Amino acid sequence: MRRAVLVLCCALAACNLEQERAREALSSAEPVMRAEAVSVLGRSGDVKNAALIVPLLRDPSARVRRNAVAALGALGPDSYIGKLGGRLRDGDLEVRLAAVRVLGDTKNKRAVKLLVPRLEDPSLLIRRAAARALERLGLTPRQQRERMARAELARQLERLKLTDAQLRASAARQIGLAGRADHVPALIKLLADRSPLVVTEAARALGLMGGKKATTALVKLAASKRSVDRVAAVGGLAAMGALKRLAGFTTDPSPDVRLSALVGLVAARQRPPALTATVCVGLLDPDPGVAIQAARAVAAWTADRKKSVGILCPQLMRLIKERGAITPQSVARKDPASLRRLVGMLSAIPGNNTTAALLLLGPMLHRAWQKQAAPWIKPAQWRTLAGRQAAPPAKPAKPGKRKNISHLLARFPERPAADLSEAPLMPPDISRELVKASILAMKGRPDAGIWLADVAREGDPVLRAAAIDTLATTGIAAPALVSAALKSHNAGIRQAGARACALLGRGAPAAALKMLKSKDFDVRAAGARCLGTLRHVPAVAPLLRSLAREKQVAVIRALASIGDRRATTHLAALLQQDHHADRLGERRVVVDALGKLGDPAAAPTLERELSHPHPEVRIAAARALARAGRPASVAPLTVCQADYHARIRRTCAATIKALKQ
Repeated sequence: MRRAVLVLCCALAACNLEQERAREALSSAEPVMRAEAVSVLGRSGDVKNAALIVPLLRDPSARVRRNAVAALGALGPDSYIGKLGGRLRDGDLEVRLAAVRVLGDTKNKRAVKLLVPRLEDPSLLIRRAAARALERLGLTPRQQRERMARAELARQLERLKLTDAQLRASAARQIGLAGRADHVPALIKLLADRSPLVVTEAARALGLMGGKKATTALVKLAASKRSVDRVAAVGGLAAMGALKRLAGFTTDPSPDVRLSALVGLVAARQRPPALTATVCVGLLDPDPGVAIQAARAVAAWTADRKKSVGILCPQLMRLIKERGAITPQSVARKDPASLRRLVGMLSAIPGNNTTAALLLLGPMLHRAWQKQAAPWIKPAQWRTLAGRQAAPPAKPAKPGKRKNISHLLARFPERPAADLSEAPLMPPDISRELVKASILAMKGRPDAGIWLADVAREGDPVLRAAAIDTLATTGIAAPALVSAALKSHNAGIRQAGARACALLGRGAPAAALKMLKSKDFDVRAAGARCLGTLRHVPAVAPLLRSLAREKQVAVIRALASIGDRRATTHLAALLQQDHHADRLGERRVVVDALGKLGDPAAAPTLERELSHPHPEVRIAAARALARAGRPASVAPLTVCQADYHARIRRTCAATIKALKQ
């Protein structure tokens, strides 16, 4: 007994000595020494040491800060909840992770308020750790999501009181996305704001929410004398889907209001036949922007009907007749703005009538441009219009202002020496951009195949590339043309040939597989897209090898289009790590691709994406889970129904319904 007491006394003396040395080491210049000293004091169990550890939560060394967080957790962190909460925003991932775990072990309700915002941390590890910590504190996953939604809504309501108009407008937009009807009065007050930006966002938010109060407020705003207010009201009514009210604004005195009304009609999901005449009248609008938008509306309005656009929309035929017959003389008389308008309107509307008009207009514009552009191009550079690449001027061997200027001037077209008796030369009336627009207007029109093939064979490289791209949309096989384009020295033509790979016929798969090995990024992407379009199953293995080399969106989409579930594991692995903010689009593509594969094995990965900070990723995951078809996904989707965003709540509810059927 005496010996045991003696051993215990010696142990206590040694322990006290170790603690004393650790306290002295806290001020050491070496981070390793400070970190070890903090760990020793944390293991001591002496609560008095906590006061010495707290200052080290701000130590320059991440290792010291991490050990300080863990030490406070061991000594009893209840008295230092606020200090530990500050480490949740630490620049070091491991420090933040340690703080989350310690706060989750406290059983202190004050930690809940600190941990809820970490559910939207940029790091996937922190989000998972915060969710588990909150569960230990008594919050179910659904309660966590509800807390997040309430906190976000309160934050946006506070932003409405700020003086910065852009911040108030952003807050109004976010409140509208939440879709909570009890906040309609707050948005109605914003309709009287001095800033047009705030009024516009508030009106759209009211349109998203809908309801009698929101409709009354928007109708009142639409009666304003200010055109900016009417534009905002039209945007809100479009979001609400009030098509009959929108149609009334297609004759507003302001072109901006008319344009906004037509934009809303184009985006409408429901297209009542009774409003077709209202949309067609816009084709004759004196404002070019409104007329082109009306053409898009007509195309959208008649896309699902069996009748031709000419029958449903007689204004189109009247338009072509009133603009004059399309002849070389009429084209020469028209100003460039009118020609751009005519091309834009005709390109927006499908049908035989518009195709015939474009087949007259396009070649005339092309010939006119060649004729007018010829005097502005040197004989040596004129070779490019004959399908041969002109040699670029040599760069000056030594840098110098005069030589550099000469080099730059040599790269631009200029008029060659000519007879002084010629009339003064003016720049071409018809630009290459207008000719290119007339070529692109032929997309999806097989009748234009012969002319497009002629343009693609020779001439300006930009126009040739545009013709090849357009020809690819017609479905007309052109193996010789595409093969020649793939061998071109011009990068633009070569890339266009790659994009038109499907026109190669039987040789398309082999050509596309060869493109995957190209040094040109765009050619590799086009090869992947071609394989996806062809749904070439033997290409899955090469595409997966390509995906291992570079995370290219075109490869991901191609694998999804082919639909082979061998890609599931490889695509799911891309979601194991977080994407940077500027690459969130890539993450959405991966989620969509997993949904298209429809593999239940991908469901657990997709379920994790339901808690991603970015709403677009969450809604993509909810849609993808509907295709994955895993009944066990109902539980996380139920949590998703408490999301802040109304659109996500609706999508999750629809997915649950689909999975239960």
